[in-house]
Amino acid sequence: MTKDEVIARWAGFTEIEESTEVFADGHSEITPSGWVLEGDPTFYYSAPDFSDPTTLFKWCVPKLNELPDGEGWSLHYTPWFDEDKRYSVELYGPRFDNGFEVFASTPGEALRDAILSLIAEGEK
Repeated sequence: MTKDEVIARWAGFTEIEESTEVFADGHSEITPSGWVLEGDPTFYYSAPDFSDPTTLFKWCVPKLNELPDGEGWSLHYTPWFDEDKRYSVELYGPRFDNGFEVFASTPGEALRDAILSLIAEGEK
C-alpha cells in the first residue's frame, strides 16, 4: 500500500474495485476502480496526492480534531532547512506528551510523513 493510500483510508476514503452492471435492456455500465469519499461528488481514479499541502489541509488537518484527544493537536511548520536542506514539520498531541518531528524535501512531504507517523502510532 502506498503512502497516499494509507492516508486516504485514514482520511475516510474508500477504495472501490472495477465493476460491471448489466441492465435488463442489455446495456452495461462499467464503474472503474478508484477512490470515493462520502459527501464528496468527485471520483478519484487514484488516491489523492497527499504530498500536496492543499490536499493535506483539506482532508487531513481537520481530521486531527476527530482524534481521541480531540481539539488540541498542534502543527508546527519550520520554514528553515536542516543541515540536509530539508523542511521540518512537528505534530504534537494536546498535552505535548506525544508528538512527531519529521524532515522531508518539501513541506507537503514533511506534513504527510508526520501524519503517517501519527497513523502508525495509532495502529500500535
